[in-house]
Amino acid sequence: MHVPLRLLSTSVMMMRMAARGGWVLSGPVVLRRMFASSRGETVLPSSSSSFSLEEQQRILRVVQHLHDVQGSPRWTHLTPSFVVPDDHAAWPSDLHGTMINLTQLRKEKREQRLAPAIEAGLDAVGVEWSAHAQHWRETLLALETYESLHGDLLVPKDFIIPASSPSWPPQLWGKKLGHVVCALRTRKPPLETSKRTALDALGFVWGVRARQWDMQLLALQTFQAQHGHLRVPASFVVPDGDPTWPPSTWKKPLGSVVARLRQDRDSLDESKKAALDALGLAWKLRDRSAAVTLPMKFTKAKQLEIVEIARYVYTHQGHDRFTTLSPAEFKVPPSWPEQLQGGSFNVSNFRRAYKKSRLAKSTIAALDAIRFVWDAKEHESALNVEALALYKAMYGDMLVGQDFIVPHEAPWPIYLYGKKLGAAVSNLRKRASNLPAGRRQVLDDMGFVWGVQDAAFEFKVKALGVHQAIVGHVAIPPDFVVPANDPAWPADLWGKHLGHMVDLLRRARSTMPAARRAHLDALGFEWEPWASAWALKVRALETYKAHHGHLWVPKDFVVPAEDRDWPVDLWHKKLGQDVVLLRQAAASMPSERRATLTAMGFIWDALEATWQRKLQALALYHARVGDLHMKREFVIPAQDPAWPMELWGLRLGMVVHNLRHTTLSDERRGQLDAMGFPWRVA
Repeated sequence: MHVPLRLLSTSVMMMRMAARGGWVLSGPVVLRRMFASSRGETVLPSSSSSFSLEEQQRILRVVQHLHDVQGSPRWTHLTPSFVVPDDHAAWPSDLHGTMINLTQLRKEKREQRLAPAIEAGLDAVGVEWSAHAQHWRETLLALETYESLHGDLLVPKDFIIPASSPSWPPQLWGKKLGHVVCALRTRKPPLETSKRTALDALGFVWGVRARQWDMQLLALQTFQAQHGHLRVPASFVVPDGDPTWPPSTWKKPLGSVVARLRQDRDSLDESKKAALDALGLAWKLRDRSAAVTLPMKFTKAKQLEIVEIARYVYTHQGHDRFTTLSPAEFKVPPSWPEQLQGGSFNVSNFRRAYKKSRLAKSTIAALDAIRFVWDAKEHESALNVEALALYKAMYGDMLVGQDFIVPHEAPWPIYLYGKKLGAAVSNLRKRASNLPAGRRQVLDDMGFVWGVQDAAFEFKVKALGVHQAIVGHVAIPPDFVVPANDPAWPADLWGKHLGHMVDLLRRARSTMPAARRAHLDALGFEWEPWASAWALKVRALETYKAHHGHLWVPKDFVVPAEDRDWPVDLWHKKLGQDVVLLRQAAASMPSERRATLTAMGFIWDALEATWQRKLQALALYHARVGDLHMKREFVIPAQDPAWPMELWGLRLGMVVHNLRHTTLSDERRGQLDAMGFPWRVA
């Protein structure tokens, strides 16, 4: 049974009318139905809020438990009408069936009608009061998840996140992500700089034309990988829902796309023509079979001109490993020497003329001397292998991120600078079935990961392994992001949202192959987020006690970032708030967890502990000085071994001053009298 925690506006109107008109209603029955708790208790609303104080306390308990169940993330996700499940062991039985109306709760917050302590408690567990902020965070999460599943952000405009899919976080099920992406591109006024930067970091495609080009290129790469050529029938349309095709290409008329690309050849920029040339697109068709035309005849004078152009490239490229020319339609740039100006030729046709033995021997010898590339495909394959080998030597694996571009720095050779290695790896995977056996064997021997999902899994395992090596475990907070520029982490992991990766692994548990589950189990992976959150709290408390000698954690204590005395996965953790929440949850906490905390010296009763701390400090001061007369400014010195660590920094002079002006129980007053407490200033 759902226990509604909301106030119906019609009922409010009825109560007001009854109060004004003096007429009698079955109001008490209505109130009991509106405010009855799951234990059948009647709770009347307060005069200022639609929620009584008891209801507010109940809401806080629910959200605190939800925060724990979700793994103690920075933000607790609440659906518009959240209902506590009736059959979940992580929830106390007295909360089963409780429902929270998030819209009404936000309204109470806006109108400042929540009790301050309740509002502070909800803030502590990350309740998002702004629907717009929640929508933005969910959009980023959806884009991150889409990219991890599909390898790109070319989201079809009609794409809807599938419901009940373990690959997607439940809060995103049914989200019209395609519409959201379209709205982001066309939004007016433009997005704030911070949001645009966040999208840029994900690789968001802003321009519709850029998106169309990326989709077309992806579709052509997929067609070539499946068929071994780009002779696309004019009527060919990418099949809808075919898992062998990327979702962004479904239902696209690829035959028409190819025809239009041929028509627009002269207006395409050089980078696009080069990309299509590399794929082997035939620009002109003599017949329906797209047969290869005979190579052009190059005159002796033209061959000499090409040799001079190639020599100029060789002497100015910064290396002597090889010489190549691009794009396919090569034209001498304006910045080159005057004697070379006007030179142009089709590089592909020139290479075909070589293969057909239509070049002069002197031309071939001159170009061989500068290691001219005659076979572009073999050359590109060799560069891929060299780049992958160097990547593996540097990072220990071949899990190249899709957006990885070779940096312009050592130890990378100059001829690899700017190479889009991530895109090359993606293309190799798509063409796997059509690669020559020898080329595939070379990659296999290197440990190349062919499947996109395999690569994604291996990348996550790699990140978990590094975390374990650095911190000693894989209990990772939901919001943990690998710190950038931290030499302890491989550079390809910098900035990666490891907490989100862990969440994706947990959601895929039911469909994950047994071997993968076993691999994660061997790492000590926590499948239940609340178990992981509990482990983090225990470690944080243990670390705090190791540093301070006690568990007297101030309620505003936050684990300092960049502090090497603390594990990196605990940085920014609001441990003081965790302690407050643990105390509040004491009654419903499993006995074994309570026993664990008690054995650590956890302080359950903060008020009593505070009193005992004051008594301890006063007794020690009296033992050292002989009385309790002290200046109001006296503070117990820190780092003084004569005082217990838990008392360091205590403003004992102010404690004495405040005790003189505080109403105390007879028992506590007697304890102070026994010490000779000076009730009046001497």
